[in-house]
Amino acid sequence: YEEQDLDALLLQETQQKAGEIRRVAEVFGVGMHCQSRLCVLTRHDVETGVQLNRRVLGGWGGYAASFRLCREGACWPLVNIHLATPRHALDELQGWDLLKVRKYLQPRITESGLASLVTDDPRAIIAGDFNMTQQSPLYRSDWARWQNAFATAGCGFGHTKFTSLLSSRIDHILAGDAWTVVASAAHAGLGGDHGPVTASLQPRMRQER
Repeated sequence: YEEQDLDALLLQETQQKAGEIRRVAEVFGVGMHCQSRLCVLTRHDVETGVQLNRRVLGGWGGYAASFRLCREGACWPLVNIHLATPRHALDELQGWDLLKVRKYLQPRITESGLASLVTDDPRAIIAGDFNMTQQSPLYRSDWARWQNAFATAGCGFGHTKFTSLLSSRIDHILAGDAWTVVASAAHAGLGGDHGPVTASLQPRMRQER
């Protein structure tokens, strides 16, 4: 947060480190705002909004949480995303058990569709672990209407997920049409199997002036 001079830092899967993260954030004067395990760290004012939870789909944990971030009198929607992994479906595909593949894929399809409906505000910023690349049919169906920050202004592959066999970009920052994406970068990991991605955005009207 400090090194990148961020306005907001979005985190997923914070259950094991939430207390430690909060204590460190307080030292730097940064507030931590969470819905389920989806958190926003920022020095700006934040209001919590809608949260989507997997309980209604027979699972557990939140997969989308909306916030309202305000800075210098301007406010915009900020949505933290953590969609289901396709890993379990891929594991079953190796055994050609198509019923089990469908069992794991259908909730993933449903939650992506529901999460994509949380906001249609052109000022919105949506970010997090989508567990899909831009080439995914699910991404093209539900998320292609938003600007993808790295695809718009990044350089290189921008991989954010790393395994022993492959790497890919499945973590994204998306922006509505009210924003111009100035820059975006993928960074080295901080100890996990995901690397962070950052974006610099400017309101279109401010840039046109």
